[in-house]
Amino acid sequence: WEYEQFELWESEAGFDFNQEYEPFFGRTNYAKDQGGGYYAARIAVTEYLKSVKKQARVLVIRYIKKEYFFPVGVWQVRENVRNSFKNSLKVGNISEAKQEITKSLQVDISGVYKCSHLLIQRRIGDTLSSLKA
Repeated sequence: WEYEQFELWESEAGFDFNQEYEPFFGRTNYAKDQGGGYYAARIAVTEYLKSVKKQARVLVIRYIKKEYFFPVGVWQVRENVRNSFKNSLKVGNISEAKQEITKSLQVDISGVYKCSHLLIQRRIGDTLSSLKA
């Protein structure tokens, strides 16, 4: 289990973002940059993973448009994440996932990917394959 969440705040100049990350052994401090929104999304993810009896590395990206000026509460975050599991899009790899995210958001967030703990990690099989070459 690893969990990472980005919040992207749309602005006239593009967007600003912050990030929270929970490594395999858990957090040692409160997610102060995102607070309740982080934990609301995280609980929805853990509920889903428990229901399918899986463990996973999870990346959540919240894109908050500038029109969203009146936050109604973390329950909205939790319910949106729960609903995302009901309407999930299946992709074959990380590259396809990035393409779908870019298409959906209609904004280039490649700079965000470079800051991700999860997306820069490689699997041991990838390393072994590169050694064979």
